[in-house]
Amino acid sequence: MDLNQFTNKVVEALNEAIQFSLESHHPTVDIDHLLKSFLLDQQGLYQSLLGDTHYYLKKVESSLQNKPVVNSTNENTNISYSLNQWFIHANKIKEEFKDSFLSVEHLFLGM
Repeated sequence: MDLNQFTNKVVEALNEAIQFSLESHHPTVDIDHLLKSFLLDQQGLYQSLLGDTHYYLKKVESSLQNKPVVNSTNENTNISYSLNQWFIHANKIKEEFKDSFLSVEHLFLGM
């Protein structure tokens, strides 16, 4: 995963997702962490397409509460297999569109 190939919005969302994971003591950054970041972005694509994201946000937060927790002060975290697969699929879409950077739109289409 080369962050230089991501738009600033995706990098910001990924950093926020990592922070959510660390704060919750989850062992990996997962799809739900990134979705939470996208859903909380009041000016973002998910907000404009879904309108009121409150329902979806509650579902994502419920899923996050069921994730395993680790008691560690390790600040290094990895992305989950499923999140990595999402990025791979979105990257294929980016290539089909002949775009230079992986964007929130590619991730949305890659869901």
